[in-house]
Amino acid sequence: MRFFPNQITLIAGCIWVSAVAPGHGKLSEADLVRLASVIPYVSYQDVLHDRPPSEPIDDVALRETLAKPMEMAEMKRLVDHSDPRVRMLALLKLYRSGDPQAFRSIHTRSGDPGITFPAIPFFGSSASLSLDTEAENREPEVEEEKVGDVVRMMLANVGFHGNVDFEEWSAPRLGNPDWLGWYEFKLRQIMRGSFSVRERMAGCILAVDDLLENRPFAVRAWLAFGHADDLLMIPEENTLFGTREDLIAMAKRLGPDALLAFLTDGTRAGLQNPKLDDPERGKRFLLLNAKEIFRKQDAPALRGLGHFIAAADVDPEMAGVWLREACREWNRDSQGWDRARAMAALLDLRGAQERNFVVKWFYQLETQQTGSTAESVFIKEYRRRAPQDWRESVKELVAHEGFERMNPLETIHLARLVNELGGKTVVEEMACKEENESEIRNLLREHFGLPGISIKRIRPFSGPSIEPAWEVPVEEPTTSLALSPDGRWLAVAERTGRVRVHDATDGKVVGETKVAGEGPMVSFRISDGALLIRNPNGSLMSTLQVDPVKLLQTVKLNGMPLDESVIDAKGRWLASREANDIGISVWDLENKALAWNKKMPIRGLGMISMADDGSRFAVSDGFNRLIHLFEPGNGTPVAVLRGHSDVPQQAAFSPDGKWLVTVGEETRVLLWDARTGQSLDGWVNTTSHAAAVEFSPDSASFYLEGGMDQIARVDVKSGISSKSLTYTGNWVSSMVAVEDGLFALIGKPGSVRGYGSLVRWRFSGKQALPPSR
Repeated sequence: MRFFPNQITLIAGCIWVSAVAPGHGKLSEADLVRLASVIPYVSYQDVLHDRPPSEPIDDVALRETLAKPMEMAEMKRLVDHSDPRVRMLALLKLYRSGDPQAFRSIHTRSGDPGITFPAIPFFGSSASLSLDTEAENREPEVEEEKVGDVVRMMLANVGFHGNVDFEEWSAPRLGNPDWLGWYEFKLRQIMRGSFSVRERMAGCILAVDDLLENRPFAVRAWLAFGHADDLLMIPEENTLFGTREDLIAMAKRLGPDALLAFLTDGTRAGLQNPKLDDPERGKRFLLLNAKEIFRKQDAPALRGLGHFIAAADVDPEMAGVWLREACREWNRDSQGWDRARAMAALLDLRGAQERNFVVKWFYQLETQQTGSTAESVFIKEYRRRAPQDWRESVKELVAHEGFERMNPLETIHLARLVNELGGKTVVEEMACKEENESEIRNLLREHFGLPGISIKRIRPFSGPSIEPAWEVPVEEPTTSLALSPDGRWLAVAERTGRVRVHDATDGKVVGETKVAGEGPMVSFRISDGALLIRNPNGSLMSTLQVDPVKLLQTVKLNGMPLDESVIDAKGRWLASREANDIGISVWDLENKALAWNKKMPIRGLGMISMADDGSRFAVSDGFNRLIHLFEPGNGTPVAVLRGHSDVPQQAAFSPDGKWLVTVGEETRVLLWDARTGQSLDGWVNTTSHAAAVEFSPDSASFYLEGGMDQIARVDVKSGISSKSLTYTGNWVSSMVAVEDGLFALIGKPGSVRGYGSLVRWRFSGKQALPPSR
């Protein structure tokens, strides 16, 4: 059976109107049996949310079944039918009946193992996602589905998750006309599982009015607050129940005493069962609007309940005391966003009195585990609050020396804050891109009458580009590239645990082997004709003979399990950054023992890189902007490098040991003294998120992914690009430089030739000399 795009169900207003006329008469058992035999599959998520199918499928028979009326007693009887497909149709009709009591019959099939209509996956089938022009002529991919699994989805949509006895749960709910959970279930159907209904607002408002006709005011009010909580995640001010001002008026009508009772123990005044529903739904809206809803005399009660920000909003004179108390109490790493919101409130409520304190806090965030996320929350919350005296506070943020290191995304948030609160466009929206961070900062400085900072750019080389000398496909995702000291062999490590050795002259594969385990091969070096490999599982180190390719030995290192690591060229040290806050570790490879470990927060995809002579290594966490410079023999950092505005991702030491160049998730390219960590220079790249950087053998220049499918060779003193190497692919994952050119691994996901390629560029008129690595 084929499906056709033009058979998608149409929408009218906010109600799913069937494209198939229901016809006359009511459905019978014989009708369901017949229809069960012709319905090929069901998009259950769409059916349960009462919306047209997200896939271009032929579901005419199903829509006909759901549109036609049927006696309630008949539907309940057919949930026990011998055919699981008939049972499913009866259950779907009960679910769509609009009768809460129908869920008693639905629940009886929650353990039903019967195989029913196949399900179209929630995120779509390959037919709908494929770029193949023949996709529309293929059946969608489906998954086997059991009756009980769909029933549990139905029950979850009305708030029953199977963690309590059903009778105990249903007794106070299914016969209760004030049960908020039922109205929230119907609201989700009206909204078709989406938060935003802007395009269908009028029709949806009518549907909500019909749903709540003759219900008490309290039902509408408590529903409105919960609904507003959902929309605050978008955010969206206008709701199905009115504007923000309308909802505030509802809260005032309920009165502060009723609202305090709700915040205390979930009691919702005016309902038949005031403690029946989720005690958290609606709290966010009420607390964010506390100063319009509560009285000054309510502030101590709010503070006693732990709602420090709301208490400060209601009594601003106590804001300094209560919000500092909040930050002391919210001291866990996971509460960084709460602290950020408290600080935004403090700056709003106390302005000049607390400005220095808040700005100092803001620029100390880079040393906290919450990293830049808390900064974004602070800016967004301050923007939401829209203080009258915002200008001087934001000017102080811009004037601070830490502003130059502000995350690019947060810089954009701050620009939008200035545009909105100032009522004029200081930074055009079209310019609000991460790669424009330096220009945005200078525009903000200019707006506040502050001096700008000169922008030094690395510009693409204007001469002819150098094309690859050869290119060979790589079949799997790769993690590392190494070149032997004599320049004869290239080794490529794949995430599968396979290591391949190539002839460096022409790229041909001369051998391969598989090491223990599967996973990322994060670092290795070739030394004395042998390849040292950090195995992808546990604290294992393998030695591979290169010519011919042969696995010589695998030994276990004493100490903690390894994560991301680097090995010095002489095979003396291994340095590792390990997740789950294990920290930084160094192994003495000669004694196969852990030399030291320094506990540090290590998460995500940061970086670690070692100098050729093994005298230094640089490492960063994946969630902040700091780089730690270590000597392998000492667990105390030589220096902590501050200069990046986003997470550092790659670092390269010069072969002579003088320089360190770092790049990250922003446009900056920074040069450091590799011995002391002193900042020496910096440039702005043509693209952000540079994936790789590598020094030339003479230490006078470095190679950098420059954007536009080019690798730039950049002079280390002037920042001028002297060569441009072109490639075809998505990114550069690693590079190795030699005197007469460069080797690189290029990622090309989706390529017909494999995952990517190993590429060689050769410069004319140069003799091959020992490589940089």
